Amino acid sequence: MNKLIIEISKSKNFYGSDITIHDFTNNILFTEIKNSVTNVKIHMENFFKIDSEVLGYYVCKGQKLFKLYLVSVDKQLYITLDKIPPIYWHKIKTYDDFQNIKKAYNTKQN
Repeated sequence: MNKLIIEISKSKNFYGSDITIHDFTNNILFTEIKNSVTNVKIHMENFFKIDSEVLGYYVCKGQKLFKLYLVSVDKQLYITLDKIPPIYWHKIKTYDDFQNIKKAYNTKQN
């Protein structure tokens, strides 16, 4: 995992963490979830009972600027589109996983 973190951190537009995991989780938005807020909150409470840390973020330059956060939870790496519930995060195991997610979000649509 450490090699993957180092490789990702060398990417253009990647920056170190500007937020703690506590502040990050307190800012997670639930506005898009209509009928399953309770289930998502329960999942989130269970998910964050273990060691976690916001490692940094990658700035995507699509139609709007936004951040893809890299988060470590129980020695697993995840990428999250801004501050959304962890049930929607992408688990990454390889640099190719990171590249594919980055490409999917980093496109400019006409």
